[in-house]
Amino acid sequence: MKRGFFLVLFSSLSAAGAYAQQAPGTAVFLDKNFVATSSEAGATYRRETAYTSKRGGVVHDYYLSGKPARSTAYSNVARQQLEGTTERWDEQGQLRLHREYTNGQPSGELRTYYPSGQLRRREHYVKGQRLNGECFGPDGKPQAFTPYETLPVYSEGDGSLAAVLDVARRDFHYPAEALRAGLAGQVVAGFTVNELGEVTNIHIVQPLSAAVDQEALRAMQRIRSFTTPGQLDGEPASMDFTVPFNLAIH
Repeated sequence: MKRGFFLVLFSSLSAAGAYAQQAPGTAVFLDKNFVATSSEAGATYRRETAYTSKRGGVVHDYYLSGKPARSTAYSNVARQQLEGTTERWDEQGQLRLHREYTNGQPSGELRTYYPSGQLRRREHYVKGQRLNGECFGPDGKPQAFTPYETLPVYSEGDGSLAAVLDVARRDFHYPAEALRAGLAGQVVAGFTVNELGEVTNIHIVQPLSAAVDQEALRAMQRIRSFTTPGQLDGEPASMDFTVPFNLAIH
């Protein structure tokens, strides 16, 4: 029987900042892009995870001062499946973001705030679809509505995420040892586009095998910098993406 493979790529946007694996009850130090560091030296944040079930829990990020920076609820922490409330604070302790998720999709209310505490944006979502939204100036007066999220623009093709996937697809090769073993399944890789448009923190979110994981990482390394970074609320922002590689023998 002829043996080959299908390779299907998808991409999904997640909350900015990647999840750093950690054992329950331990802390992980992160740099300004929320990438894990080897020690507190040079770190900007400290991360602690409180598990509420075998897989689900809340990831708490703190400034090194001890003040809360971010709180994110997941139904599956390792796979970054959002479920519940995400909130972020600035270093002065002011709430800057409140967002609600159900089954990984925005569902409920999104609110953002100016450093003064003045409401900046309010939107309502159902199953990932925005129903309505309004924006406000620093003085509290209504402003013209603008999208909360603007995706980064890639440096090749039409600049869309599809162009990024084309790079990964073009450079991924089924490892010979995995093909001989008839190994099929899914490996999920992740990467971050930081505020400068640079691609950082390429990592494996869901492993399949050592050979396949390494090939996925190699293919992801071919992704170049983005010409324009993503934006949140009109400001450059770090954004995370996941790319599942689905492999099937036939």
